[in-house]
Amino acid sequence: MAINRAKFKKTLDLSKVFSALVVAGIFSWSTSAIFLSDTELRLFSTGFGLVLLGKAIYEVLMSRAEQVKLEEAEQLLAYLSGQAASGYTLERSLLDAAGALKEQLGLRSKLVRLLARLRQQILSQMELSSAFNQLADNYACPRLSMDLIILPYLRQYGGNMDVYLRESHRQLYLEIGVKAEVASENSQKTTEAVIMGLLSFLFGLTLFRQHLDSAGEQGFDWLPAAGVIFHAISIFVLSATLIIIAKSVMPKNQADVSSHQLRAGKKTRFTKASAVYLKLMPASFSYKVTNLISRSGTEQEIEQIWQDYIYKKITYLFCGIALSVILLTSRALPIWLIPVTIVFFPLLQDLSLLSREQQNKQAYRLVYPPFLNVLSLLMESGLTLQIALELSIRAIDKTSSAQLIKKDLKMAQESIKAGATAAQAVRSLADKCPLPEISSALRCAARYDLQGSSELLTLLNMQAAAGWQIYRNGLRRQLEQRSLLLFIPMGLALLNVLAIAVTPAVASFQLAW
Repeated sequence: MAINRAKFKKTLDLSKVFSALVVAGIFSWSTSAIFLSDTELRLFSTGFGLVLLGKAIYEVLMSRAEQVKLEEAEQLLAYLSGQAASGYTLERSLLDAAGALKEQLGLRSKLVRLLARLRQQILSQMELSSAFNQLADNYACPRLSMDLIILPYLRQYGGNMDVYLRESHRQLYLEIGVKAEVASENSQKTTEAVIMGLLSFLFGLTLFRQHLDSAGEQGFDWLPAAGVIFHAISIFVLSATLIIIAKSVMPKNQADVSSHQLRAGKKTRFTKASAVYLKLMPASFSYKVTNLISRSGTEQEIEQIWQDYIYKKITYLFCGIALSVILLTSRALPIWLIPVTIVFFPLLQDLSLLSREQQNKQAYRLVYPPFLNVLSLLMESGLTLQIALELSIRAIDKTSSAQLIKKDLKMAQESIKAGATAAQAVRSLADKCPLPEISSALRCAARYDLQGSSELLTLLNMQAAAGWQIYRNGLRRQLEQRSLLLFIPMGLALLNVLAIAVTPAVASFQLAW
């Protein structure tokens, strides 16, 4: 079943665009009266706020809409799980879904309207997979779309529908709880940032507005320009704060060391040269670089990766030497600092690699726990490891944007097509995964495929459930990074408030003279 990838990209919701522009326009026009009295300047400042603040409010509305979709998907899975436990078929449950959820979600719910359309499609004998395809396209909820991808195949392969729906609902409920828990931990910082963004308008109302009547007097020609600047900065600070708050915590596309950072060259051995360099570095630093490159490709590609690593190292070294010569001849730095400039660029390459590795680990924390839970859930539903792995990869491929992880999964999929067993493919995924907990769970899945012990399946389910702690840590780290970004608009707001507070003193000083 092919699901359009474009559905997960943010598309313009005209109703939300209109609402955001109306709110931004009213707010910008009202607050411009705090800093400006001239109508033309107020219109100009309002236009600036209409664009910038309108975009920020739209992002907040879209972020809230995504949360609502997740909650509605949880309600749908709860209903389907209860119906399956009562012995109803999937089609029978879907026929009654719109009426059953209408009271909980309301008539205006988009999901209820789409379920009513799905009912008509089922009654018209439309293929269930095609109907699910349209539902996933129109609703655009990645988590629900993953289930819509799996359900037709689960029925085709004879899996236990009631077990899958029950556990899928439980996992989604747990995921929503984890997100709410982590968000509550950062709610205080978010509230402080919003209050700081509104503080400029409050100070302007109490300190700046009383001097607007003096704008036309001699010596006060600077007040209108100051008002435009203060209002523009206040709008920018508030908009930046809202955009950061609404920022998605899902991993972005991460560059792969082997495919993006490294280039092709002649196939010669550079591992000895790299070993000499790494021996000169601290042991922990050398271990991290070696471990990173060894997991960046296949055994055939690693030699090529080391080659490009040394090529770039030599290039950076020459850049450092050239800069050192320039600084030495111009006497811009003391002689004892010249060696620092020589090694700066080569070390910068390693630091860039390690920084990218941390970003990739963050993507693993946010993508692999859901993937592992889907894999264990399908195996618990009675599917073999090969079929469960195929469906899990297909679901994650349609719902995730982390290219590095999708590449690993695609390589595992291709290895199965080339003749490898599912256990071998899962072991290859475990070898590439930098998270030991996830790697251990994948190896447990491979052992279960070979031995078929129910104890191993129970252990796999326990390890998959423990993966939510990794997911929670990934969310917490992501929100901590977002909180650090909030210091930028908060700092600008503080400077703006100080400048507004100084304005009465400057005006009083001019009046005294």
